[in-house]
Amino acid sequence: MRPPFVPLILTAAGAVPFVIGAAISRLDTTQTFGAITLSPTDGPTLLAAYGVVILAFMSGILWGFATTTARKTGYFLSVIPSLFAFFFGTFHVFSLAVTLQLLLMWLAAGFAIVLALDAWFWRQGLAPVWWLSLRIPVSVVVVTCLLIGASAF
Repeated sequence: MRPPFVPLILTAAGAVPFVIGAAISRLDTTQTFGAITLSPTDGPTLLAAYGVVILAFMSGILWGFATTTARKTGYFLSVIPSLFAFFFGTFHVFSLAVTLQLLLMWLAAGFAIVLALDAWFWRQGLAPVWWLSLRIPVSVVVVTCLLIGASAF
């Protein structure tokens, strides 16, 4: 089933920073666009920052699905993406040896996990019938962009 127009447009808009980050990471050299100067290393940084935010955002969506049932399993599953984003996104704060490249690969794995969780919630009847037709394509775009950023090193 086709997703409604508004979620489709907002999801596409939400994917734009991933596409921009991947594109920036493929620049050959530092480029100036008017008042904006971009370096190839800015792309992976953008991807990492935005990826952590959106992975945590996806937890909130899953939490919302979990609230529609008396079963507790959905609540436990819904916090996995935000915990994943927090721990992998803040390793540098704790002086652990995590490179930006490794973080992008972990985030790609995190978004693959979110897609698996999306499918679980959908199979349980907790997500809209059109949910996977929205989530599968955008997940492919997001994971691809994160891996493009990771390959820039």
